[in-house]
Amino acid sequence: MCVFSTISRMMRAKKKAVLNKKETAIAQSKQELIKQGFQDWVWRDPARREKLVRLYNDKFNSIRPREYDGSHIIFSGMNPEIKLGTSEKMRLPIFFTAAIRSGARSRRRQNL
Repeated sequence: MCVFSTISRMMRAKKKAVLNKKETAIAQSKQELIKQGFQDWVWRDPARREKLVRLYNDKFNSIRPREYDGSHIIFSGMNPEIKLGTSEKMRLPIFFTAAIRSGARSRRRQNL
């Protein structure tokens, strides 16, 4: 949080905003007191704390990115001389998923 004061120049009618360091320090200390007071209030009541933690976790911690692992894929009929590395096997499920999704989208467009 920053507090600015406006000063006007004598020759010009323009006003200029200048950082007021003293007022900024006072405002920041009050802001910190408010934040700490709110935090103390939120965590003081166990029922409120549990409710807020559950709401937060349901809303923000319930989605996690997929982790693709292609180690389970068997390539029957593939040239035995070709050996796929671990990173290549990990990328295949991503590719297949994207290909399936794009195919589904194109089929939906054709049906419209």
